[in-house]
Amino acid sequence: ADLAEAALAHPMDIEDLAAAGTRHRACAYYAARKALPRADLVFAPYASLLHKETRESLGINLRGSVVVFDEAHNLVEAVHGAHGSVLTGKQCEAVHAMVTAYVDRFYTRLAVGNLRHLRTLGALARGFAAALGIDGVKNGVKDDSSNDSPAIGEVKSLNDFLFQCGADNVNFFALRRYLRESKIAHKIAGYGEHVARSDSSGESDPWNWEDDAALGVGVVSDKTSANQTSAAGDQAAPRQPRVGSVHALAAFVSALASADADGRILVERGGEFGGRLKFVLLDAAARFKQIVDESRAVVLVGGTLAPI
Repeated sequence: ADLAEAALAHPMDIEDLAAAGTRHRACAYYAARKALPRADLVFAPYASLLHKETRESLGINLRGSVVVFDEAHNLVEAVHGAHGSVLTGKQCEAVHAMVTAYVDRFYTRLAVGNLRHLRTLGALARGFAAALGIDGVKNGVKDDSSNDSPAIGEVKSLNDFLFQCGADNVNFFALRRYLRESKIAHKIAGYGEHVARSDSSGESDPWNWEDDAALGVGVVSDKTSANQTSAAGDQAAPRQPRVGSVHALAAFVSALASADADGRILVERGGEFGGRLKFVLLDAAARFKQIVDESRAVVLVGGTLAPI
């Protein structure tokens, strides 16, 4: 509380706030979050304002506020970047393995609604991988035969892509709300980080549930990669689980909740990462209109802009 009051009493940059947190033995980040509702002037990067879910997670309320965008000639590009999403084939494989392991381990503890959404996530990861030409997404085993082939891309509408993946009957709005409210991505990723730090065993079993009872969540730790085998024939080192994969899938699910005319899906098969899926926003005005409607006024500032 003292640090939040100090931040409101005297303007501070990031370095000053961090130094004040050291002096007060308090977290500068949470002090700034606590001071945010009472601040008269708030500086934030583009992404924190342009993306609605990011604004809500940070506690930024635009109602009745005057929003000033500096260097506004970059605004359209920033809107496209904030609402775009990229998901690779390897991330699809990792998410499928993580969700499958989580459901298998905690099947008896999960409510019916949670189990349904988790199975939907697993099915989506499998469908997205199939759209990229990856057929071996099962029990953490995958086919890397296409990794060295050149990338082949095509552009699809959202509806065509969902029909191809067999996800045309998925309620993406409900799934997005579940991911946001349950924070299941953070739980799975947090356990993945725990496994990456604590697991030093050399067993061939890719599943490691050590200490999972204390944490209450589970994840798969893949230690079966042949790519990490050295030329000298040394034993392959354990590969760290890709803990950001669940967050990447969650962002892609959020993007798929858009209208069909708002964007396109770029499907690139092959390549180093098993191909990738990219959501490209077409209508930046529709996303920016939410900020215009919610705020009191929007000011665009830039040295290369001409008055309207």
